[in-house]
Amino acid sequence: MTNLRLFIHTEDLLSASWQSIEQNDIHDSGEGKVADILQFEFESVEIYLAPTLATIIKVELGSVSDRRINDDFLLSLVEDSLAEEIENCKPILLRLNDGVAYVAIVNRVFHTHLLELLSEQIKKVRFIQPFPYCIPLERDGVWVVYLIGHNKFVRTSQYEYYLLDDQKPIPVVLEQMLQNYEETTITLYTDDETVADELKATYKLNCTLQHDILYGVSNWNFYNEKSKRFNLKLQSETSSSILRLGRYLGYFAIIFVIYWLLNLGFMLIERSRLQSQLGSDLKGITTSTSFSPQLLSQVDDKLTALAHTKGAYAASDMVSLLDIFLRTMPDVNSSMIAGIQYSGSQLTIFLNSQFDPSGFPNDQIILATKRIGADIYDYKTYQAGQNTSNNQTNNGGGALADSSSSSSTTNAAVMQDAAWVINLQIISRMDNLDERKVK
Repeated sequence: MTNLRLFIHTEDLLSASWQSIEQNDIHDSGEGKVADILQFEFESVEIYLAPTLATIIKVELGSVSDRRINDDFLLSLVEDSLAEEIENCKPILLRLNDGVAYVAIVNRVFHTHLLELLSEQIKKVRFIQPFPYCIPLERDGVWVVYLIGHNKFVRTSQYEYYLLDDQKPIPVVLEQMLQNYEETTITLYTDDETVADELKATYKLNCTLQHDILYGVSNWNFYNEKSKRFNLKLQSETSSSILRLGRYLGYFAIIFVIYWLLNLGFMLIERSRLQSQLGSDLKGITTSTSFSPQLLSQVDDKLTALAHTKGAYAASDMVSLLDIFLRTMPDVNSSMIAGIQYSGSQLTIFLNSQFDPSGFPNDQIILATKRIGADIYDYKTYQAGQNTSNNQTNNGGGALADSSSSSSTTNAAVMQDAAWVINLQIISRMDNLDERKVK
């Protein structure tokens, strides 16, 4: 991945230098116009502005809302600190979470021209910031003085720096600033080491000589900072297209909401109609006609009970009987069951000798509360009773009956392991239940 470092020296964008970076190493470098340099092949670009191209001013915004802040408002705050005509200035705001705010002032024509050049590129702009932010601070309160080349400056904090205009070894502005400097050390970038000796002799400062420059780290990104005052501006055609698309989306959203409301109204009307019809159809069956997950189960139970009162039984009753039996008597497992027979409304369960019948009276009472009559016999007694009616069938008085006698009789050889027999019978009405079974 190729990254381009672009150093802009002048506001007319005719003087700039560049470095091509691959895997953190400088691959190539040169000088030229900004427009020409941006035509190079690269994936991303970092733009560094000469210290003279931006003026940083600390301001007090108080509790002013972001919506009330515009260029005119910001320029009114810093107007007294500007040497240029105010109409030629473009403010860029940095508002920190702790309430502190800074305004960077750049030339408006420079700002517009640079944005136009960047808008023609599809490359990624990592950031735009003044070059002084590449000079690292040792710690808070310790100034960094940069006296190399023509663009000299002193960086006093994370965001503030001041230009040193003259070319004296120790610029006049720096001498005036040092009169109020309270620290005993200072960081110095210089090609003339005698400057350090002079600062130590005159101002009793311990100078730390440095040459490191920190590239690739954004301190204050002028291009897309939170203030959004240096973002790319859309062309008029693009803006019109976006607004037109927004209107279409708005119309679609309104139509969708209207359709949704109409559909909801129809659904409520249909629900009311169905509920009224349901109340009429289920009159006499159940008193609850509200739509709920329990309604179908209530109706099914009621219809089943009504069918049983008429002597009508279905094969599904066997599953219901067996499920209730196994839930009521959890001690019965598959190893105890020797066989199962169902005829009409009666389920017969054959159990082997592993079954302990001592707890059956309690289970019999519980089953009775569920409208199920339960009787228990030892297998020999049951077999003797069956032999006397071997040729008879028992349809339980229901509409569904066995088609052969094999369903009502059980061959003793088949049930040779059976020791106990439990008969389960659906009780159509509670008053038909033998009261002796629930005492």
